[in-house]
Amino acid sequence: MNNKPGTRNQPGKTSTARIIIYLVALLCSISFIVTAMGAINKNSSYLKSLKPYEMEQLDVSERAINTRGLPTIFVSIAAYRDPQCMYTLLWALKQAKYPERVFFGIVQQNHPDMDVDCLSVSLEGGQSAKEAELLIKYRKQIRMLRVSYLDARGPAWARYKVIHELFKKEDYVLQVDSHTRFVPNWDEAILNNIKQLPEKSAISHYPSVFDPRENSNGLPNDYEKVIARMCKGFYNGDGILQPVAGLMGLDKKESKSCPFLGAGFTFYPGIVHDEIQMDPFLPYLFHGEELLFSMRLVSKGYKFYSPAENIVFHFYYRKDFPKYWDLSSIYPDYSQLQRYSLQRTKYIIGMLDHNQVENATWTLQEIDKYGIDWKDEEVKKRMDRYFEVFEIDLKNQKMGDFCGKGLPDW
Repeated sequence: MNNKPGTRNQPGKTSTARIIIYLVALLCSISFIVTAMGAINKNSSYLKSLKPYEMEQLDVSERAINTRGLPTIFVSIAAYRDPQCMYTLLWALKQAKYPERVFFGIVQQNHPDMDVDCLSVSLEGGQSAKEAELLIKYRKQIRMLRVSYLDARGPAWARYKVIHELFKKEDYVLQVDSHTRFVPNWDEAILNNIKQLPEKSAISHYPSVFDPRENSNGLPNDYEKVIARMCKGFYNGDGILQPVAGLMGLDKKESKSCPFLGAGFTFYPGIVHDEIQMDPFLPYLFHGEELLFSMRLVSKGYKFYSPAENIVFHFYYRKDFPKYWDLSSIYPDYSQLQRYSLQRTKYIIGMLDHNQVENATWTLQEIDKYGIDWKDEEVKKRMDRYFEVFEIDLKNQKMGDFCGKGLPDW
């Protein structure tokens, strides 16, 4: 052996050196773990403590994640003082098969002191650490516009703000309400569904009911057995045709044609907004929003289908929750502006002539941009076909009932 003299004869010094090295390595490892765990907790606490305008700095103006050319979905949410908004966001993320391809646009209209922010979940909150970390992980895909509830102008206005300010040309748009639950792998299911339909198609229905007070930890037990499909309509006191849905069996998973787009669930290609801009001149419009958007898309050649299976569920019975129409007691111009919006809607869909519109200068502003070109022969042909198939007569307040006999093909 060629060892230096004394090398093997000093075990004490060698062992001590090795022990010191091991201890330093162990301390470094422990420090790294503590720092990492602290970062998770710090991020979660920070998220909860962010003020609204500080949170805006986290939002992005373009896609934040490389989706490798795979289809992206933009989830449009208009939220008015809704404590369910955070859960809607969490369910959409945790139930998606590919959450990295799901982006959100939320217009939140809250009371600054009384309402829960859509991004309020943290490790200190009532949600699990896993869900809080999910929100932190994908927060760059969440674009938010926060406005005071006192500045709210109804759902049609809020949805205009979502598309106009937060939509970044994702491949598809999913419009839902801020009190929604999602089935597992909902994103894959709806993408597969629309691929089976004609190119200019939109998928919509009135989702079946979900009550978080009864189903806080799951979905309705029968969600794979029945589905609600829009199959008739009725005319309300303002003469506006409103959709009506009927429950139908899900023996076979296939889409059926439908006459309307429902505000609580509509899925369509993002290129729709290359052809149709959301209308900013519809303050306080509620009933009429669905029919108007439906007919504008029909005029561009789109057809509508109910989903082949349940994708989401909706919390309908919200009696004790704030509604935007509570503002009617605050603003003296509420009723007047809502009346103008209804008249604008009726004019666009052909129910009123110009001389029947009140304050036409305001009510019909930029109508060429947001209206329907009834003088175009192709547009008129599409609209006539739509009315014929679904037996719709707006002026005489008629529509066919297809709930029992099945929905006709376009």
